[in-house]
Amino acid sequence: MAISAPNLKGTPVSSKTSTTTLTQNSVSATSAEALVVGVVYDTGAGAPTVKWGQRSLRQKSTATQSHGGIAVATFLLSYIKNSATRNIVATWSSAITAKAMIVLGITGVNITDVAAKQGQTATGSPDTSSATSTIADTLSIAFFGSEGPSSDTTGTVGSGHTVIASARVGTTGAPPASNVTIDATYEILSSTGTIQATKTGATSRDWASVIVALKGSRGTSNNMPGDSAMISISEKFESQSLDFSNAALMFNEEQDRWEAFESSDMSTLICHAGNDWV
Repeated sequence: MAISAPNLKGTPVSSKTSTTTLTQNSVSATSAEALVVGVVYDTGAGAPTVKWGQRSLRQKSTATQSHGGIAVATFLLSYIKNSATRNIVATWSSAITAKAMIVLGITGVNITDVAAKQGQTATGSPDTSSATSTIADTLSIAFFGSEGPSSDTTGTVGSGHTVIASARVGTTGAPPASNVTIDATYEILSSTGTIQATKTGATSRDWASVIVALKGSRGTSNNMPGDSAMISISEKFESQSLDFSNAALMFNEEQDRWEAFESSDMSTLICHAGNDWV
């Protein structure tokens, strides 16, 4: 499956009420999608946990980046077997005030294989977040978070990355530094090299950014996460007799487990394991 542009899921949410949770209701995902969530929030309570229904999203990419009074974190959810609609809930260990969240759907990438990742923070106009990928065919997604209201000047995205339409959300009210705002950009790359997400002309604030590049998937199945998942299967079961060259991997939503099939028609189950080993 070819890499496609990220799909904004529903309307991004924000809150300036002191609570321990932030919820985006009714987030739909198909069996061909994975989810990427970007969260910006007041520092002090640590990074949140994020769930889509009962399934936890993982921080398999860059860990939390923070500067001044804000932090940005990204979370990934592996492909699923059956389409479903569930709430996305970010939960902090203690109540925080300003927080905002963007949910994206992606296809055609290996969610278990991060080709490159980087975080960056500073004070001023958000500038450059960059990483270097040694893998061709990647999807690069960047989240920029700032300690300011959604009415701040967004700025201009540099060459390469593209703004994801309507993927911007933040809080409002005085003083400006009591708010947080987040937006997202992406780029599909067909060659190796430096991956950059740049901005110029945005309102000067404390800001943090995260950029992650995900490797394009292989195989004929829509739910084929790629080489690293196949390696994980073979290492987990320590088998030298099974042929994984044409194997397909599927997440069984009802059983909450990964299942490896002999071929892409998924007629012969080879083995299975829980959600945590990939």
